[in-house]
Amino acid sequence: MTPTRIRLDGIVRICRLFDGRPTGSWVHRATFENRREVIIRGVRVAVICSLHVVPGTGRDVPFQSSVTLWAGWHRRLRPGSTGWNSKLAAVGWYEACVRALEPYGYLGQWERSPWGRHGLFWKMLKERDAALAEVSVLETIQALPWTTFRTPRVRGQR
Repeated sequence: MTPTRIRLDGIVRICRLFDGRPTGSWVHRATFENRREVIIRGVRVAVICSLHVVPGTGRDVPFQSSVTLWAGWHRRLRPGSTGWNSKLAAVGWYEACVRALEPYGYLGQWERSPWGRHGLFWKMLKERDAALAEVSVLETIQALPWTTFRTPRVRGQR
C-alpha cells in the first residue's frame, strides 16, 4: 500500500468509528488540500485549494471549499505596511484573481496579515454530491494560468 493509501484508509476507519457514537459527543472536522507554488514576477505565490468537512453550524452547510492565494513574505512586514506586493499590484494581479474565481462561485477578499496579503475565497456546498463534484472544480482552479493574470490598463492610466 502507498503512503497516501494508508493515510486515506486511516481516515475512512476513523470516520466509521465515529459513525456509531452518540450525536454531539464528538465534533468532526476534516480538510483535504491541494497546494501549488508559482513564481509571478519574481514573487513566490502559494495557490491552496481545499475541501472542508465542517461541524454543524446551524446553517445546514456541512461542506465548504476554499481557495487561498498567499503572496506573503518570509519575514514580518514593517508596522504600517499595507502588505500589497508592488510587483503584483503593478499589473493588477490581485484584482484579476478575484475576477478569475468568481465564475466558479468563489467569493472573498484579500486580507492583510503581518506577513503580507492573502486572498481567502469561499464557496458553500450543501450536500455530499456537490462536495464530490467540487474536487474536479478545485483541480481546474489549481491548474489556472496564475502567472498570466493581469488587469487590463484603461486608456490614459499609468
